[in-house]
Amino acid sequence: MRILSLITLSLFSVPCLAHVRWFVDGQNYREASLPLDTLAITLFFVCVAFAALAYWITQSGWLKLATSTPLFGQSLAFWRLYCVAIAAFFVVNSLTGIFIAPNLQLDTQYQMLGVVLQIAIVLAMVVSVSLSGVLVIVLTLITLVILPIALTIDYLFELLGIGIALVLIGPTLSFADQQYLYPFSLKLNLRQIATNTLRIMLGLQLLVLGIHNKLLSPGLSLAFLEQYPHYNVFSLLGWAQFSHLHFVWFAGLCELLLGGMLMLGIANRIVVTFLIVVFTITTTVSGAHEVIGHLPIFAIALILFCECNNPLDSKPKVANPAPSTRRARN
Repeated sequence: MRILSLITLSLFSVPCLAHVRWFVDGQNYREASLPLDTLAITLFFVCVAFAALAYWITQSGWLKLATSTPLFGQSLAFWRLYCVAIAAFFVVNSLTGIFIAPNLQLDTQYQMLGVVLQIAIVLAMVVSVSLSGVLVIVLTLITLVILPIALTIDYLFELLGIGIALVLIGPTLSFADQQYLYPFSLKLNLRQIATNTLRIMLGLQLLVLGIHNKLLSPGLSLAFLEQYPHYNVFSLLGWAQFSHLHFVWFAGLCELLLGGMLMLGIANRIVVTFLIVVFTITTTVSGAHEVIGHLPIFAIALILFCECNNPLDSKPKVANPAPSTRRARN
């Protein structure tokens, strides 16, 4: 029964510690060591078994409509929703005085710069989606300069992926972008490239979060669980041997696993479905204020779920429609 509950609950425990630095001071926590016992080894093999099962389900074709078929055909509705979600993220951050994330605190001399950049991204999206993406990339690079890499690494690849995807999808969504990038949109499948960029960057970000906040700094996640012990669902169910450090180990492994599967294109819809379910559950548990913080991840997950591009499949699935508006005449 415990093994069964372990496999079931593993689906809902993956990223609940994703951004622990929102809640815990990254400078003040005691060091801890990850366990290396029978339970820890079992957790490792559970993760491997899940990856193998997800790959087999996707490749077998038994559930092809559910696991490998793009939704809505050539519709661009979910890409437009993606743009709206990203714009909403920066609007709310600007209004609430947050720069990207709650734990990224700008010096006084840079605070106005942070506000201006975030507002500029939103305003640019009204005219040019690609320009907005360029500004997201600029914001990310500036963040690397004015803030420590130990803080920005938790958002670096996610933001770069968002920016690059906006640049690439712009000619498909925005008339202004077609005037300058239309030839490239004809020669290249920019929509598929944008989807692959989001998939790889989100996967890489999950890898970083798993290594940086858990496997290399277990004490940080342990401090979070000591403040919010209800996140360790195994312990709540009476599994006394499943300590907080076992949970940190498991969460780190899961993020490594899901990140790697996304990057390699293994069972993308299954992976993204788990991410959506888990982030929805943890956002509900933690409070509505986390909705905005995780909005970019929800937006990326929406694209990956709808496009469902599995590079390991024999045929690419992402549609490559012509731009939605007519080409501008010279």
